[in-house]
Amino acid sequence: MFSRIFRAKREEKAIKKYNEALARLRQLKYAFNEAGQLRKVDENTGKPGDQPFEYQISGDRVENEDHYEKIGDEVTEIVYGLLEQNGLKRLTIPFHMPYNQSSFIFTQPAQPDCSNKLLVLIHGLGALPYIRRAQKLGYDIVVTNTNDNMRYFVGVYTSTDEVANPMQHANFVWEKIVMASKPQSVAIIAHSYGGHLAMFLSRQHQEFFKEKVFAIALTDSAHYDVPKDSREYLQKVTCNWASSEEPLDTVLPIPDDEVHKVSAGHANHEWTSYTAMESVMKYIEEKHEEHLRKVANV
Repeated sequence: MFSRIFRAKREEKAIKKYNEALARLRQLKYAFNEAGQLRKVDENTGKPGDQPFEYQISGDRVENEDHYEKIGDEVTEIVYGLLEQNGLKRLTIPFHMPYNQSSFIFTQPAQPDCSNKLLVLIHGLGALPYIRRAQKLGYDIVVTNTNDNMRYFVGVYTSTDEVANPMQHANFVWEKIVMASKPQSVAIIAHSYGGHLAMFLSRQHQEFFKEKVFAIALTDSAHYDVPKDSREYLQKVTCNWASSEEPLDTVLPIPDDEVHKVSAGHANHEWTSYTAMESVMKYIEEKHEEHLRKVANV
């Protein structure tokens, strides 16, 4: 009974925060369209228009960054709400810990179990269009929340237990949720620093990756190196859609020890996930077909 009351209060609080964030975002002249994309509000209609987010609003670098951070703060809360509206469930980690000692992720179903296809998204607020596509394609879904590792409680900021930094968070999710659910196959989509976390996880769990992870799609990844012990495998299953002025999917030069890299079709880091989505999802589906053929021939 108490758990139901707690969940109801938590959901009520989350809805309130979501609506307040929507209002503040609109004051900043932005809103989300029906496709889940952030767009400038059209002054004539009062609805989301066609113009995407614009980082540079003046010649003042500090003003531009301050505006970007304000937008980002509201977008984070709104995305949480949109994920829940699209069927994902909020899962507290570490399990059964109080608010001031825990973080949370999003999953569909609530407790993934022996998934035929599991998609793990790491470090990216442009996740919603990917999630909707993945749902149509029959994937179970895990959305990490690697930047959520501090709590303000009783006037003090404290780190969340066991998930106090992005690496701990990612590894907890991987061990306790992804691997523990015994999926048949896994794909990863990771943005920016999420690429570094994907490489970190591949280093920590080499055998599981080689057996189960059939595709790693990175968008403007900030990984620093490709693990030497798994390099041959990672180069077969990984592609990085990097910010570039070249047309989408144009092959970009890389050193011999790197993963395949192509243009995301956009020069701005923040938009690479959006512009590369069709190519990313096609890549993942093709890699899944390869994985099925490989398993069938074993």
